[in-house]
Order: sequence, then C-alpha cells, then structure tokens
Amino acid sequence: MNQDSAADLPRKVALLRRATIFADLPDEALMPIAEIAAVGEIAAETQLAAEGERPQFLYLLLDGQIGVDVVGPDGTGSVVDVREPIDLFPLAAVLTDAPHLVSARAISHATLVAIPAAAFRAIAQ
Repeated sequence: MNQDSAADLPRKVALLRRATIFADLPDEALMPIAEIAAVGEIAAETQLAAEGERPQFLYLLLDGQIGVDVVGPDGTGSVVDVREPIDLFPLAAVLTDAPHLVSARAISHATLVAIPAAAFRAIAQ
C-alpha cells in the first residue's frame, strides 16, 4: 500500500464516506482519518490478518474479495466468509485491540483503504 499525498485528502474522505459507519460524519471528523489512511491495491493471496494476532489496520474494501478463514483443530483451514465491497473490517478487533479471531486474505486482486489501527483508536476516543 502506498501513502497518498495531502492533495488526495478530499478523495480519501469521499472513499471513507462510502462506508455506512462514516457516511453521515462531517468532513472535519473524517479528515483526521483520511490523513492517516492509505489507498492501494493488493494482489490475490495477500494476507491481511492472521488469526490470534492483534490488528494492524482497519480496512475498507473498495473492490475485490477478501476470504475470511479459520484453522480447525486438525490444522486445516476453512473459508467461513467472503467480504465484498463496500466492507469495513475488522472493526471490533481494531476498536478493542483484541486479537483476530479469524484470518483474512485477498481472494482476488483488491483495492483497499488501510487505516492504521492504533491511530484510528486514538482518533475514535
């Protein structure tokens, strides 16, 4: 993911507004989030989250698909959900700084807004 320039802030605010949770927030509330966010593309099979690890980013999926999977007691993985646009994840884990209960990886090429988790928590308080 690449960090965008300050000139991209209005674009990032508009992208953030696509998520229901941000839709009605004024620009003044979204601007600090846009300042720390990066918009970028990832390849299929890119790992975004690992089960048991603390979240590093809050993601807004703009395009593509993300597979959510768990590893069973026998060590085999199973896809339990497929995230599609427009989806914000893993919000609960980011807000509580709790470990991921599942893993997430790109099923296809995807476009995301990545918001650093610790900075987002600081803004949300």
